[in-house]
Amino acid sequence: LDNLMVAPKSSAQQVLPAAASGTLSWQSVNDYGAITPARSVSL
Repeated sequence: LDNLMVAPKSSAQQVLPAAASGTLSWQSVNDYGAITPARSVSL
């Protein structure tokens, strides 16, 4: 997947391939420039 930038107070969606499986993990940069802890979800 490509990197994605989301404007403040906005949302975004990323389409996954139909055959996607396993675990999706992501991190973000908060308002202060710090990287948030990794989050994961099972697909």
